[in-house]
Amino acid sequence: MGCDVHMYVEKYNNNTKSWESVRGKFINTNYVGIIVDFMSDQLGTSKSESAELLVNYLMGEKPKNKFEHGLFTHFLPNEIPTEPNDDWYATPGKLPYPYTDEPYQGRNYNLFGILAGVRTSGVGGMDKIIEWERGLPDDASADICSLSDNWGIDGHSHNHIYMDEILKSKYYKMSEEELNDIGLGTSFFRDTVNSVLHFVGGDPKDIRLVFWFDN
Repeated sequence: MGCDVHMYVEKYNNNTKSWESVRGKFINTNYVGIIVDFMSDQLGTSKSESAELLVNYLMGEKPKNKFEHGLFTHFLPNEIPTEPNDDWYATPGKLPYPYTDEPYQGRNYNLFGILAGVRTSGVGGMDKIIEWERGLPDDASADICSLSDNWGIDGHSHNHIYMDEILKSKYYKMSEEELNDIGLGTSFFRDTVNSVLHFVGGDPKDIRLVFWFDN
């Protein structure tokens, strides 16, 4: 049985002096392929072209030509749901909601090791970024506390890390080749980090990832 991470984002609100959860902001990589297939069938574009166009749209990029303008302002807004829809898989032609609360949706035990000491006996010679025993933040938002409580005893190794700590880490400063060579890959230290910085914004010190694991 595998081990999965459940990772969420909180941002500090300087007005309320409290941490708030960031919900429904990140691209759901599990559903992108379904929408890409639909675009290819409907538009006649290749899957690689459809994927690039879809990601640009979801990232809020501006259209570069007339085709993209029509795609970004009419076709995709009319076809892609604007809120979660649990019944999409039972309705022919209906697409899934493309966003999720979780910025990282992968499974990399080397990553789990340096973040929380999970599924590793010593992180394979790699340094941990933070202390593994931090647990949930004492001032975690009500949303995050509720999500954690729902897992009960099935959730373990709770921890949290601030975005500025990630940006200062040696792993973030590594090249893609170096990350691949040590088995970390680029999904977290490139895709996830860039996604959080893009969709959340603000001072990295005011953004943190809160996470735990299940087996």
